[in-house]
Amino acid sequence: MKASAAGWTATIVLALAVAWPGAADATTYVTETFTCPIGGEKFKARSVVSNITFGQRPDGKPYSPLPVYPIPECPSNGFLLFEKDFGEDELAVLAAAIATDEYRAMRDRETPRYRAWWLMTRLKRPALERAYMLFQAPWESDDDWDRKVRYMAAFVNEVAALERTEDEADAWFWITLRAANSLRELGHFDKAAAMIERATAPGNLPGDPEAAEGARTYVAALAALVAERNPLSEPASLVPARFAAVRCTVPRPALTPSEERACARPEVAEAVAEFKTRDDEGRKLTGEAAIRFLDQRRRAQD
Repeated sequence: MKASAAGWTATIVLALAVAWPGAADATTYVTETFTCPIGGEKFKARSVVSNITFGQRPDGKPYSPLPVYPIPECPSNGFLLFEKDFGEDELAVLAAAIATDEYRAMRDRETPRYRAWWLMTRLKRPALERAYMLFQAPWESDDDWDRKVRYMAAFVNEVAALERTEDEADAWFWITLRAANSLRELGHFDKAAAMIERATAPGNLPGDPEAAEGARTYVAALAALVAERNPLSEPASLVPARFAAVRCTVPRPALTPSEERACARPEVAEAVAEFKTRDDEGRKLTGEAAIRFLDQRRRAQD
């Protein structure tokens, strides 16, 4: 996601958090004392008690004051408490892993979830568990496109190696669709189409009727974007109406056909009408005028 889109996202989430009854206090923390299982260091870190979300992007990242939860990290050696408990043999493997030059270098350049995924590979955690950890790593890299590209590519490779099992069929289905979306954002549209086809082969949709209907809706929107060769991380057709309202009002680049249809939805028109702000002289602006004014101000600051 480009920086400009990230700015809009933060602006809208803040506005929603202010306007939503009780939302201002919805994200709460508690400070806890942790003992590092490697080295025994004691340290304090915040843990999330509650949070609020306003939907999600196509890649699954929530629109929220806190879209990515923190992972407690031992200050001295950088070990991440990505699980509650580890066995003695596992800690021996992890102690050796975090002592490597490779991991030490990663502390400066890689995000917590990417490093957690790296540690999980050393423990030979189940492939699906590793994939879900890596799935979230790009969420931590919206401010670093090159790193985000690396993370999405690694995630796609992890998912491509997954085998579908009946016990984990629904989880496999959704993570495979998320990988298809990553391929779309990376601009690999033919591969994205193939990944969608793989996920939606006969018998692969979720067994629950409501979940299956939601899957069909997501697949149809995603497939349309792939066919249109649309790589945007926040296309109007796959984000909540409040976020689509901005894309529909100030479309850069131009809307694709499926986005145009999404922008014609009544709920998007309502979301546009609900935008309110004041200009530099204190005059009240609403609807498209408010969005365009805020867009001009944000672009001037970029």
